[in-house]
Amino acid sequence: MKAAQEMCALILVVSSAFGTIPAFGQSTVEPVSTAEQPIFRLGDSWIFGPTPPTPETPEQMSHQRVIEITPQQTRISKGRFEIDLNSTSNMTRNHDVVFNPSRDLLHFPMKVGDSWSGNYTYSSGDTHWVAHRASVDATEVVHVVAGDFFAFRLTDSGTVQRMHNGMLIRDYTFEATCWYAPSVKRVIKWTSKGYAGAQPQYDSQWELHSFSLAPDVPVAASAAQQTTGAQ
Repeated sequence: MKAAQEMCALILVVSSAFGTIPAFGQSTVEPVSTAEQPIFRLGDSWIFGPTPPTPETPEQMSHQRVIEITPQQTRISKGRFEIDLNSTSNMTRNHDVVFNPSRDLLHFPMKVGDSWSGNYTYSSGDTHWVAHRASVDATEVVHVVAGDFFAFRLTDSGTVQRMHNGMLIRDYTFEATCWYAPSVKRVIKWTSKGYAGAQPQYDSQWELHSFSLAPDVPVAASAAQQTTGAQ
């Protein structure tokens, strides 16, 4: 479970004092050929939960809210914790897990046929060295609790070496599939599995349960909001 929490990363948000446009359960299936990098607003919010939902779901729901936007990063509250995204919308922090240089899951502009590979580390006590390859395989309409959405389907796979005091204590492989919906600005569904040899290490599945996006505002008002959010 801890490995699943460390590997999964995603990005979520709630309403702000400046008001939002409710979008709970609102489907958006209009296709696009290219997904541009998302523009986040103070007040953008998402709620994610496990797949499939269960009666025990409430305590597992992840409520997150954009609290600050700068040219370098977007800060998102996650209850008592925080998620940070860099200027490319990739995760650099999730609670106590720090990614260096970033999680490297999303590349924009995004289109079918794109692929990339790279290396990064993440740490929460022990350091994990990751070598991965990601690709944008298709576009499709995806159904989640929040509704139906046009999305880009990505796959991400690789190897992880877990180090403690400079010594290798475990290595495993992982494979993940996720769906990025431009109209929601987020990955809306995620499935991930990890293996040590043939032995399963974790199986993680989650999806978007609801969301709310803040309206576009004039530049001057936006700057005022960002200043307020940083206080």
